[in-house]
Amino acid sequence: MYDYRIYEKEKIVILKFWGKVTYDDYMNCFLAAGSDSRFSHDFQGLVDERNIIPLISPDEMRQLGEFVASKGLSKGKWAVVVNEPVPTALAVIYEETVKNQHPLGIFSTVKGGSEYLDLDLEPLLKEFEK
Repeated sequence: MYDYRIYEKEKIVILKFWGKVTYDDYMNCFLAAGSDSRFSHDFQGLVDERNIIPLISPDEMRQLGEFVASKGLSKGKWAVVVNEPVPTALAVIYEETVKNQHPLGIFSTVKGGSEYLDLDLEPLLKEFEK
């Protein structure tokens, strides 16, 4: 499952995934956020994958990265927060695929992502709990 928020004042897009996550979930979330009228290619971003069970292959993750790169969906700095080995490995594959498109950091804590993006992400992530 997934949800997203766009914070125009902070110039950041947050994509949050949880539970079983498929290629279609990622693609649908990326397309929904990318077609939102508040979205900007220059915004920073956070992908929160701390509570996922990935049902996506390494090849599918590479395809997802190639799609994002080919469409120029992002030029801003992005952080991915993961806390399990498989999502971390998939994030590394994605990072390698998009590295010429935009900077991407992979972190095991929200604090690490916050420092990378120079923005306190905790209050923004709490919005997903409402």
